[in-house]
Amino acid sequence: MSWMTVKGQVTIPKQVREQAGLQPGDQIEAMAEGPGSVLVRRVPQPNAARQLDAAIAEIRRRGLSGELTADDVITLTR
Repeated sequence: MSWMTVKGQVTIPKQVREQAGLQPGDQIEAMAEGPGSVLVRRVPQPNAARQLDAAIAEIRRRGLSGELTADDVITLTR
């Protein structure tokens, strides 16, 4: 069970987060389903996933050839 603060903030219980696959940094949206009922869901971010996959591929490609510095990794993952 969770409580809503005066600012409208609610903590999603750990078990619920795990079952829903929610991770820190996920963007979520809340929608009223009727009186006393709220649906919360993660907002899909396909572009972010594609960008991350591309950055990881680049890190692997450049890292294996010894061209990659720590600063390069930071830049690629931003």
